Amino acid sequence: MIKNIIFDIGGVLTRFDPNDYLSPFGFEEQKSKALNFAIFKSPAWKDYMIGKVDKNQFKEIVIHDNIHLKKEIEFILDDKNTSKLLPPLAEGVEFLKSMKGEGYKIYILSNIVGASLEYFKNNFTDVLDIIDGSL
Repeated sequence: MIKNIIFDIGGVLTRFDPNDYLSPFGFEEQKSKALNFAIFKSPAWKDYMIGKVDKNQFKEIVIHDNIHLKKEIEFILDDKNTSKLLPPLAEGVEFLKSMKGEGYKIYILSNIVGASLEYFKNNFTDVLDIIDGSL
């Protein structure tokens, strides 16, 4: 019998799509593609996501490899902007709540880091109030 359900944050409770994330900033299409590639397709992105490098190290690596995009990378990776990477995914949040309502223990296991983690903690209190644990 299943008693526990484990949820991730990115792509389950929040939407994560770098293309959607960059679009509100108003970059031209070519620059947006270049920034998407420079940041989210960088080998350092995986290292950042697994905690091998911190955000400052990640930013330094990406800027070093893409010095011509320095200003834009600094803007995108500013804490006030990185939090926008996590708009709620209503279907995931509602499913989590319905499973909790059916008596399952709910846990979160995620590699979310830094400002995005703080954003999640501050803006998803309805989720955090009902979970049984997280890692």
